[in-house]
Amino acid sequence: PQVLRTSHHNHTWQITLADGETPQSLLRELVQNEAISIEHFSIALPSLNDIFIRIVGDSEAKEQS
Repeated sequence: PQVLRTSHHNHTWQITLADGETPQSLLRELVQNEAISIEHFSIALPSLNDIFIRIVGDSEAKEQS
């Protein structure tokens, strides 16, 4: 799956997927990698702030091009 962003903090990874990608496809790929140990997997919805930044950022990019 296409990953937009990753962050690592206190033994926890947060992975932001591209639109159209599913958490299930990411989990399937991670499980197949024997070098990765998964202790917990959860899905977090984007915050209102994340959505606002995405929309405003897309609008500004279109205006500049």
